[in-house]
Amino acid sequence: AALDPFLLAFHYDPLVTVAADEAFGKKRGNCLSFSNMFIAMARDAGLKAWYQEVKIAPTWSNVNDTMLVNKHVNAVIFERGKRYTVDVSRRERKAFEVSRRLSDQEAKAQYYSNLGADALIAGDLPQAYAFFRKALETDPQNAYLWSNLGVVLKRNEQIEDALLAYHTALKIDPDQSVALNNLYTYYDEIGDTRNAERIRSRVENNRQKNPYYLHYMAEIAIEENRYADATELVKRAINIDDGEYRFYQTLARSQYYQGKTQLALDSLERARELAPPGTEIELLAAPDET
Repeated sequence: AALDPFLLAFHYDPLVTVAADEAFGKKRGNCLSFSNMFIAMARDAGLKAWYQEVKIAPTWSNVNDTMLVNKHVNAVIFERGKRYTVDVSRRERKAFEVSRRLSDQEAKAQYYSNLGADALIAGDLPQAYAFFRKALETDPQNAYLWSNLGVVLKRNEQIEDALLAYHTALKIDPDQSVALNNLYTYYDEIGDTRNAERIRSRVENNRQKNPYYLHYMAEIAIEENRYADATELVKRAINIDDGEYRFYQTLARSQYYQGKTQLALDSLERARELAPPGTEIELLAAPDET
């Protein structure tokens, strides 16, 4: 009903974070925006409803030199002894998938965090700082929020404050990957080999287990015309998760640019087999001439 073009006609847009009333008015938003709206309506109708975070494998994207790690939230309705999950993305629940109930406080903090990320991408550091601080005031024991704040402080050249934010994140969650990676990158940049070496193994361990990070690095390698490196990186990602169609799509590109046309076509076909129905798989194109 919410997505039906003749009823509410809500449009799923992963880039739009808005509050419940705006989501209803604009009929557009990401998974958190939709959940805000749906839960508000459900509660108004007298139903028990709450937020649910789905523990998905992290998906990485790079926007304006900002690496983003996406989370996924949906809504749960409890009625007459049964639980119903309402997911605007219509994604299929995978076997052994883990989810947890989010408090309203956590969902609100995530809302402010999303707005902070939007401001960070836009280069508005004061606005990003304000939103991340608001998120932390709402949920101060959330490790990734401290890590986000550290990014803003680092970009504003408040180095000591940024380091404190990263270390606070790691006190809450010793495996907070973004804080670890950013600390390691900073120590490496300034030549602080002692501190860099102290956390290097933890950083590398996280990276080697994360197929999406390997995939991201493969895409960077393609942009830099390092096609053999890209192939090796994306194959390592596939060895960890062979069910992600985007990995095969990137593999096809790297193989094609190396002149391995048949292998590229085979990889592209595998990407099409794994892709959700209706997904458009980009056609292969020759690399730009330089």
